Amino acid sequence: MTIGRNDPCPCGSGKKYKKCHGAKDVVSIDKVVEGELRQILESYYAEYPQQKDMFELNMTMNTWDSRLRGIWEKNQIELLALDYYLLIKKEEQWKNYLEKQMKKSSRASVTEVLKEWTSPIILIGKVTKVKEETILVQDMVSGTVHEMEKFQSLDINLMSYIVGIVFSDHRKGSNGISIATGFLIMPEMLDGEMKRIKEFAKKSKLDSRDFLKENLLECFELLQEDVPEISPAHQEILEILEEFLDENDLSDEMLMPLLQEYLIACSPNPRKKEAVAAGAVRFANEYLSFDTYDWTNKEIAETFDVSPSTVKKYFEEIEEFYLNMGNEIVEELDGSQPMGNFRFEVGTYPRLSEYRNWELLMHMDSVEIESEEEMQRLVSQFMNKPYEPKNNSEKAQLNAYEGYFAETEQLRNNYWKIAELSDPNNPDVLLHNAELAKNEKTAREFYKKAIKEAYKQFDSSFDVAWGYVPNRPYLRALFAYGVWEFELGNFDAALDQFLQVMELNPNDNQGARYLLVSTMLHLGSPEEAEAVLALYPNPDDATYEYLSFQTKKMLHKSQGKPLREKELEPIMDKLAKLNPLALYLLAMDHIPSEPYPKSAVVTAKSHEEAQLIHTLMEGFDMRE
Repeated sequence: MTIGRNDPCPCGSGKKYKKCHGAKDVVSIDKVVEGELRQILESYYAEYPQQKDMFELNMTMNTWDSRLRGIWEKNQIELLALDYYLLIKKEEQWKNYLEKQMKKSSRASVTEVLKEWTSPIILIGKVTKVKEETILVQDMVSGTVHEMEKFQSLDINLMSYIVGIVFSDHRKGSNGISIATGFLIMPEMLDGEMKRIKEFAKKSKLDSRDFLKENLLECFELLQEDVPEISPAHQEILEILEEFLDENDLSDEMLMPLLQEYLIACSPNPRKKEAVAAGAVRFANEYLSFDTYDWTNKEIAETFDVSPSTVKKYFEEIEEFYLNMGNEIVEELDGSQPMGNFRFEVGTYPRLSEYRNWELLMHMDSVEIESEEEMQRLVSQFMNKPYEPKNNSEKAQLNAYEGYFAETEQLRNNYWKIAELSDPNNPDVLLHNAELAKNEKTAREFYKKAIKEAYKQFDSSFDVAWGYVPNRPYLRALFAYGVWEFELGNFDAALDQFLQVMELNPNDNQGARYLLVSTMLHLGSPEEAEAVLALYPNPDDATYEYLSFQTKKMLHKSQGKPLREKELEPIMDKLAKLNPLALYLLAMDHIPSEPYPKSAVVTAKSHEEAQLIHTLMEGFDMRE
């Protein structure tokens, strides 16, 4: 198409072509657009991360460096980690920034590209074709073939692998992409490793973008992970189980990987290979989903032609391996969700990782940081290094943490005395005094004062309040006060606290959601309880299922349609399988519930889990 000199310039500026890109010696439209886009991207990296993000970014980089060291150079890891943090982890921030830029830009061609950039792509791709000016890269997870610019200065060969964060960009060709800030080339033959990544993605049942967003580090680690070889005999056991699952149209999302780990770690030597497969099915029945694997021990034994005692033997071995594996999982950074049936921590006290992160933050706040390299060096230097307080406020907080984690009563008392002498208004000191108070009036005054004092240091500018360690005492004070009112039966007061906690910490790192649900049920609001449970579905968790059952019962009763016996029976069977002791405790009216734990590790089917359920469900009649 011919553009007249008096026609509007196609760049979208609104000017006539002769006054814009038709002028003599003006650079091409494409270069102007590209320059504006690059300026927008560079300005984002100049504006972010902000000071309040530095601790979180620093911890992200430290984690990436420790896990990927040996795969790439330190500066390469930091480049990837920064792109991931600013474009993927802070995706909403990136989108909001682009929306502002789109409103500012007068060029339609720029706005069109920025719209494509709002959803960055994590690319682990294989070069399948090298053209004169572009290359074709196949995404190893989604299978999509992208076209991108060929950088003449880089040695990109056929069958190389490319790793980085990219943007959709129609200007670059079919399924075109452009690089965010940089990418890594891996010339090694990695077909085996890529196959493992694809299998990992398939088992996750997530779309490619969500899978990589959640599992990117694990995928990178797979690129150089030495996978222990499995013996032919153990491979046969896996095939026996896989055949059984296929015949019964069952998913192997968790069971097959777990059995493989067990075979490698424990190296069983059964007389009949079917015995181990049978034990795995029994394990799935007990731990994964009794609805899916709904065979009795006798039926499993008959199916695999082994004795019930043999099934039991290998079930117990796999169970022991599973629970031990769960106990080895430690939260390095405080803030992840509890892991399925393994273990999770509950309580009103802080976790040890909070204390360690607080010390690191204090170290970092006391020094001037002029570069990313210096920051990384300081993190390595200060990680797990004891902190010397510089004022009474810091001294009080440090001794409060020591008081929480001291192993003897005498040590605890000493630390709390030092903390109180250093700063009697420290929120944790006030919470400790609330625990020691001899009457409700005094305790309530201490709790409310702790909340008031903690709020003074609360920084609401953080998107995730929990992620900033100095915010934790405020969240802890709200939660502890809510638990105290809950145990007194003051459910209206407890509700206010739990709602505030959940609003400020929607990821629920404190485990407040079940207390909130129980409180709503005590107040006769099953509809609200149902809405909370729907936000945090966890159908194989015993606590979730017990509270869901009570919620369902109350909803039906409020509608004049109480659950019938035939509806109750399968639910009660499921509850009994998830945690039979909890059912027993709830049936025994004369057994009082335990106080909500200050600090406890809960595993599936454990006594601690039963006690927690009993505490949350006390007062509800399971037999109604």
